[in-house]
Amino acid sequence: MNKLTTLLLLFAHITVSAQQGIPLSTITKFAATTFPAVRNSKDLSGAIAPSTKDPREQLQLLLLWADKYLQVDTDRFFSGGYPLTTDESIEKKIGLCDEYANIVTEFCRLNNIPCIRIEGYVKYAGFKSTDILDDANHAWNAVYIDSSWLLCDLFWSTCELVSKPSGYHFIKKINTAYYLVPPAQLISSHLPLDPVFQFSNYPLSMQAFYTAARHPDSSAEASYLNYRDSLNAFLKLNEVEQKIKVAENSYLFNKDNPNTRIAVYYNYAVAIVNNEKASLPALKRAAQFLETAMILIERSSKPDIRQLLPACQRGKQMIAQRMARL
Repeated sequence: MNKLTTLLLLFAHITVSAQQGIPLSTITKFAATTFPAVRNSKDLSGAIAPSTKDPREQLQLLLLWADKYLQVDTDRFFSGGYPLTTDESIEKKIGLCDEYANIVTEFCRLNNIPCIRIEGYVKYAGFKSTDILDDANHAWNAVYIDSSWLLCDLFWSTCELVSKPSGYHFIKKINTAYYLVPPAQLISSHLPLDPVFQFSNYPLSMQAFYTAARHPDSSAEASYLNYRDSLNAFLKLNEVEQKIKVAENSYLFNKDNPNTRIAVYYNYAVAIVNNEKASLPALKRAAQFLETAMILIERSSKPDIRQLLPACQRGKQMIAQRMARL
């Protein structure tokens, strides 16, 4: 590729990105940054952070990096497979929404930007208002910048699923309509498992999300939720307790989805069983979690969740034996 062609391609990229609301000065900084040596999250942060101390601009540079370097793991999207770690995703330059959200989470951690990783529901291709969403199918982030929470969907901001005669496939496409935007802008397309992360005192219900029955700003038929107090309480919890809180809230919000609560309860119990120094209260709590998980498993339609039933039963027996010795 000759120098003129390189400049023309860069100019075309700058034009498209600038039209998406990214300042020209930020795009220029990105063009001057060297990324080929990036192999992990620390390398990525180390390449971006020296360019600016502004968290918004840092995240815009991260978006430009993902747009240029990350590719959708189409094989895993259509055929399934195991997720990658954050550093594996960065090194291989490939991922799905989970990896993209994890990259934002780790980037924010390294740059002291308050960030929450959010799991939730999006309407898949061909979705009908009569369909039921019984499991989380997407992940994105909320970041705290300039005294407000903004949403970042790095995955949807850098690719698009399109339909062709040969079937669905992904194309690269930068779109800041899903990046650094107010929560109300995404509520019609991104519904968190936990209504607290709608950042609204009148969160949208599952039924309203299915049918788009009301404008998200309308509170006439919505239940009141003091999201600020709930969010502040959530942020004071450790990571394990945060996962438990989200799992419990998610089931109260959508009884069609027991899977998140089952998985979190099961994983907590496994960790306690594997901890030889677990206290009696922790063992009792783990036993209660397994009992609840066994009840909820009967309501799950997911084969991999239903296969946890024997393990839950064995776990309860092991905990009973441990408690008997204390």
